[in-house]
Amino acid sequence: MGEEFLARAVAAALADGASWAEIGARLGVPTPHTTGAGGTPSDADWQNAIAEHENTHVTRRHPKPPGTQETTTPTDATGNH
Repeated sequence: MGEEFLARAVAAALADGASWAEIGARLGVPTPHTTGAGGTPSDADWQNAIAEHENTHVTRRHPKPPGTQETTTPTDATGNH
């Protein structure tokens, strides 16, 4: 549900004329490192930074409960457990 809300909010902001930099600022995203010339982050830089920022927040809000981390079961040479 959070992803859908974020997607609708971003779409609404873009429709209202907001830039990716403005959307990032509204979400509290730090200014991303630039990939292009001129030192100004591109839309792609902002999009990547927003996605990373939101993914980090989702992980913090919904950590895996203790004992639910992935475990590996030893396998033999044929791949059987």
